[in-house]
This record gives sequence, C-alpha cells and structure tokens, in this order.
Amino acid sequence: MPVPASKRNAIRDAASSPRWRTRSTGVLGVVVLALGLAAVASVEKPDVSLGRLCIALFITILGAFACAEFGRLSRLRLIGIDTVLCLVIPSWLAGIAWIPRDTVVSLGAATERLDILGWLISVLVLGGCLQINWRTMRGMALKLAIPVIGGTLAASATTWGLAALWGSDFPRTFFLQLAPMMAGGLTAGALPLAAGYADQWGQGHGELLAQMLPALFVANLAAIVGAGIIGMLHPVGAAGNGSAAASDVESFSPADVGLAIVAIIVLHVCGAVVSRSSGISAALVVIVVAMAASALDVVPAPVVRGMRAVQVYFTSYLLLPILWLVGMTLLPWEPIVAGFAAPLFGMVIAAVLVLSITGYLVSGWTGLDPADAATITLSRMAMGGTGAVAMLSAGGRLPLLPFALLVTRLGGALTVLIALQAAAVIQP
Repeated sequence: MPVPASKRNAIRDAASSPRWRTRSTGVLGVVVLALGLAAVASVEKPDVSLGRLCIALFITILGAFACAEFGRLSRLRLIGIDTVLCLVIPSWLAGIAWIPRDTVVSLGAATERLDILGWLISVLVLGGCLQINWRTMRGMALKLAIPVIGGTLAASATTWGLAALWGSDFPRTFFLQLAPMMAGGLTAGALPLAAGYADQWGQGHGELLAQMLPALFVANLAAIVGAGIIGMLHPVGAAGNGSAAASDVESFSPADVGLAIVAIIVLHVCGAVVSRSSGISAALVVIVVAMAASALDVVPAPVVRGMRAVQVYFTSYLLLPILWLVGMTLLPWEPIVAGFAAPLFGMVIAAVLVLSITGYLVSGWTGLDPADAATITLSRMAMGGTGAVAMLSAGGRLPLLPFALLVTRLGGALTVLIALQAAAVIQP
C-alpha cells in the first residue's frame, strides 16, 4: 500500500530535523524547574529581584547544556570533564562575584527548601536498585568491604608517609586533611568534625572548617576525574563490566511512569520522616529501603518499567543543571584554589590514586569486577551524595549509586566517630 504524500513529508521532516528539536519535552522540564526555583527563591528573599534570579537560572541552564555539549564533542568526556566543569565553573563565577552574592544565597535557600538534591538522590537510588541483577550481586555488599577497607588503610598510610616526608604534623594531617577527605561530605562530615574539634580544642569553628575545606574539595574533584578515567579505560559494556545492572529493556506506558513517580514520592517522604524522628540521615534511609525492596523483589513490574524511563529523563536533562546549581551555591571557590598548594595537592592526589589502585587490585580476591570495585572504593572520597552522583556519572556507572552511597555514608559516619574520639585525647 503506498504511503500518502503527507506522511512521507512528515517522516522526511522528522529525519532531517536537528536532534535537539526532538528533545523539547526534556528541555521544557528543565525550564519548569528553573521557574519553580525562581519563584521559591523570590519568596525566600524578596529583596532579590525576580529578574536577577531568572537570569542566574538562565545561566544555569545555558552553562549546564554548554558543558554537556562540550563533553559530547570532546574526548575529555571520557574522564568526566562535563561533570567537573559543571561544579567548578559556577563556583568560580560565584567566587569572583560575577553572579551577585545575594542571588546565590537566595538560590541556595530555594534549592535547600525544595530539597532538590534529596529528590535527585531518591530517583537515582531507586532507579539504580531496580536495575541491579540480584542473582549476581547479592554478595557484593559484603565483598565490597574488603577493597573499601583495604583502600582506606592504604590511602591513610600513603597520606601519613607523605606528611612525614614533607615534615608535616601527624595529628594535624589526620584531623584536618585525612579525616575530612573520608568523612562523607561537607554537611555530614566536615561540619560535625569542625564542631567537635572546636568543642574539644577550644578553637573557632569557622577557622577549623576553613582548614579542612581544601582537602575535602580537591579530593572530591580528584576522585571524580579518577572515576572518569576508570570509565574511559574500562567502559561499561566491556567484558565483565556492568554485571550489576539488569540488561533487559521493556516498553513502558504513561501509567507506569505515574506509578514510578508515586514510588519516588513515597520513598522520599519515608526517608524525611524517619530522619526527622530518629536523626538518621535521610539518604541512608532511602538507600536501605530501596535496596531492601529491590532485593526482596516486592516492587511491581510496572514501577520497574516506569522507573527506568524516569531515571533516563533525570540523568539526561536534570543532572547537570542541578550539579551546576550545587557548584554555584554550595562549592566555595577559595578552598579549591587553596587546595592546589603543592604539599596538600600532592598528598590528596596520592591518596586518591592509592585508594583506587588498591580497590582495583584487591577486588580480584572477592570476584568483583575490578573497575566497578575501584569506582565504588573511590566514593570514600565523595563529598556526600552529590559527590557520589557526580563520580558515578563521570565514570558511567550510575546504576552502582546505592552501593557508592552506602560506602560514602557509612564509611563517613565511622570516620567522623573515630576522629572525634581521637580528638578527645589528642590535640594537634
């Protein structure tokens, strides 16, 4: 049967249209997110004009897509350059006051009020858990303890060895450099450490925090680049890689997507309620609940199908703009610059390198894929959930996010506990 001329023309127009025109729905979602942020930010701080907020958010969208396009066109995408640029460039723009300070503060308050990072983590964690092939991954959580602990000890020994070589003070190196690097981030790690040190040593909270930030930020950025290099050398899809993720692809319906969104809301609210009532990290609650539901196979098939579509949308359109917002509102520029001083920079890079190499080598004893194990081991240096997301995004291993977040959160909590206990008897 011949195809009508009108249909042939429509097919020809669709085939010849630029690729970005077929993504209008995704771009529209980013614009809606930006407008919502502008509205909340204007309420949070009425003296900041809505026009300036919209301009800052326009810069966010434009910058994120520019970084994504640069990464797509450049071979540097293989080491996660788009992710790194989405964190560093906005931090620099805010640091030189190219974006007004009150606008940055207002956007930061809006981002925190809307809990955008929490929603993003809920989506990525649930999506990652539902993609796990539990037949091959049931023993991975316990197996990961070996490369993670081995990498942590090796990185610690390397840091102390270089500190001795350069004549640095051992306690100071541990409390103000090594512990913050592995404490699980800024809010969950460095801030509690600074508060605990200040109480026990009688020093200023801000002064101690400022001394910890360079190691924290440089380690996080170095780990992101390291994960990108691992992804370049051992891409997912090569023999032995990506065995954790379920590979079957099924069609989905709008109803499936709706059910997946409901599941995300329930998971996020559950984490928030438990966190407020018990003090446990909401991200940790989300991880445990999502992993338990996936491991017990109690998630309905329509939710699984819809969740894959939701996760693809988030990682394709919203991940980089959100990381740009994080870089602009939460990542100070001065500590990044200070972190490139030769002694500190050398110790941090050496620690990250030894951590990843140890995780890669030790994983052979446990039967884990070396590249997956090395990437997850690197999450010991992640700056909270955001750092873990950026790290796995750079390495192309977002389905492993639940395990990376477990390593970041639990390892960070243990590091903070040990450091504060040691600070009670040792003062640098």
